[in-house]
Parts: sequence; C-alpha cells; structure tokens
Amino acid sequence: MELFEWPEELETGIALLDEQHQSFLRQVNRFYIKFRFKQQKESAEEQLDFLQNYLLSHFQAELAFMLEHGYPKARDHQASHQMLAIQVKQQALELKAQDYSPESVEAFCRFVGAWARQHIMQEDMEFCRFLRAAR
Repeated sequence: MELFEWPEELETGIALLDEQHQSFLRQVNRFYIKFRFKQQKESAEEQLDFLQNYLLSHFQAELAFMLEHGYPKARDHQASHQMLAIQVKQQALELKAQDYSPESVEAFCRFVGAWARQHIMQEDMEFCRFLRAAR
C-alpha cells in the first residue's frame, strides 16, 4: 500500500523536475511501507538521512535551473525550500524521539507528501508558466 501516487496534475513538463519529484515521492513511499508495516527500524536513520539529502539535492538542482533561466522569484522559491528543510529536520527529531512508531512515521510521510504536492502545484507550476511565457 503506497501513501502517494503520482497524478498527472503534478507533472510540470520539465523532465528534470518531474523525474526528481517522482523519485522523491517513491522514496517517501518506501520509507512509509518499510517502517509503517514492516517495523524495520535498523536502517531508519539511514533512510531518513537519505530522504533529507535527496530533498536538499533536488532543491539545489531546482534553484540552479531557475537561476539559469532568469526566474525573478528564484530566491523566494529558495526560501520556501529552506523552510521545509527546517521543518523536515524537526519532524525527523520527533520521529527519533518516538522511536519510529507507526503513527509518527505516517505523520512524517503525510506532512512531507502534502507539502510536496502543494509546493509543486503552486510554486513549481508558477515557475513553469514563467518558463513557457519566456520561450
């Protein structure tokens, strides 16, 4: 049972971003399934670190792409990413404090997934509209 499916409405039309967004949500699903249902806590911190590092790597790639194309709201977009990074770090500490309980894992995954969906639908799509208009 996956927590997140990839609906077409989240496709930006930019291959690099779409692939990274899909890959990130697949990783969130793997984390969710592994720890929510299989209760495998041995590699929880490693998986959590991977998710956080992947997110930061994606943020850097997205910002570089926006700057390359002269997106005037790139720094605002970066600030949104930085806020999420802080929130994910706080959520990760809560996960650890709750010993990766099924409820805490689900709450973490739902938080990250909901943020990603909202962010893609609003801020990333705004960039895509800018990019299409500039071409």
